[in-house]
Amino acid sequence: MKKILILLILCSFVFAQNIMIPSSMGTAGTIATQSRGDDVIGWNPANLGFEDNPDFSMSFGVIPIVPIPAINMVNSAVSMNWLADYLFSERYLDNNTKNKMFEVFGDEGWDLNPLLYAKILGISSGNFAFTIGAEVNSNITLPTSVLKFAMYGNKFGEEISLDDIDGSAQVVIPFALSYGFPLEIPNLDLDIGNNYLGIGVKLLWGVGHGEVEYFEGGMTTYIDQVVGTGSGSIKYSYDGFGLAFDLGWALKIGDNITTNLAIQNLFGFIKWKDKNSEIIELDFNAEVEVSDDFEDITDAFTGNDTTYSIKGYTSDYPTYLIAGFEYDVLPNIELYLNYKQYFNEEFQFSTSPRFSFATKMSPAKWFPIRMGIAFGGYEKFQAGIGFGLHAKHYHFDIGITQTGGLFSSARGIGFSIGQKILF
Repeated sequence: MKKILILLILCSFVFAQNIMIPSSMGTAGTIATQSRGDDVIGWNPANLGFEDNPDFSMSFGVIPIVPIPAINMVNSAVSMNWLADYLFSERYLDNNTKNKMFEVFGDEGWDLNPLLYAKILGISSGNFAFTIGAEVNSNITLPTSVLKFAMYGNKFGEEISLDDIDGSAQVVIPFALSYGFPLEIPNLDLDIGNNYLGIGVKLLWGVGHGEVEYFEGGMTTYIDQVVGTGSGSIKYSYDGFGLAFDLGWALKIGDNITTNLAIQNLFGFIKWKDKNSEIIELDFNAEVEVSDDFEDITDAFTGNDTTYSIKGYTSDYPTYLIAGFEYDVLPNIELYLNYKQYFNEEFQFSTSPRFSFATKMSPAKWFPIRMGIAFGGYEKFQAGIGFGLHAKHYHFDIGITQTGGLFSSARGIGFSIGQKILF
């Protein structure tokens, strides 16, 4: 049972793989052409060929060498307006009010997705960049039956279905190395200094992986007791190894236009070893008397869980394509357009196309301001704003994003803070 509790905790505090550096969050994920130094990893390694890359840079947290994670709290239904109007309003929740509350969940239940990304170390030197990061891809779904029980209670003798409870998680630490260089293409009128190619490789340490293969069960309330039954299967493994490749191309046209194209995590996979892969099969029965004291409730649960070894398996490390376009309107005003496309539908990744638009304005050279907006993908809608304080050898940046709406109507809010020394 201890293993089950650990996995349930992991699935309850879920995070998503995302390169949530400040410039990304401040532009709603629109930095394909403007990323430089170690920030190119996750976007386009070809950008390392640009002449405006620093000779050397190192990213770190608020305290040197200590990573500060970017956080983005996201869910599929509940906004700040919803919380203020219902849960924090101290109003009486009659059935009509509860019906309005429940409308936001629809028939698909409630997806919970707090997001986290931590760059443990980021270094760039010349045309090379190296990072170590921490990524967790996961999701948990609460079915409508559980939500209705929480809001309306339950009629005596009517079963509350738990069949649609679902969850999965994958924790990965990638060691990523990228290289970008000028490229000359014979018979094409492209200067060697304006045309770039980039390659990258990621060695992936799979910390852990788990997924609910199935769960069936229910709970029924009576006047004097609560009866519950259920069974399920959870597959998990740990200490895996994987590999992924990055490939990118970038082109600068004149002094005002930059465009690029990259594919990230090509052939990405994580192989989970035979000796560490297991399945937990569980079943339970519960009969809790209403008059039972709290300390006696655990005695009302009976059942067992069986753990057995399985053959090692492979999980995906999500592949995606990203294209960027940049137009420099003035020396201190830049416009950006990005397109992003995942190739598989799992965790928080959607095959729906994602388009984002952003601008960076610099009222002073040391004070960049970023704003962006995005449509499509898993997020459906996202807006970001951020700024930086840039000295010659030190950069401080912050990015803030909202998902699913703006201000109090947003269903997600997040932030990222980063510092960098550069020469």
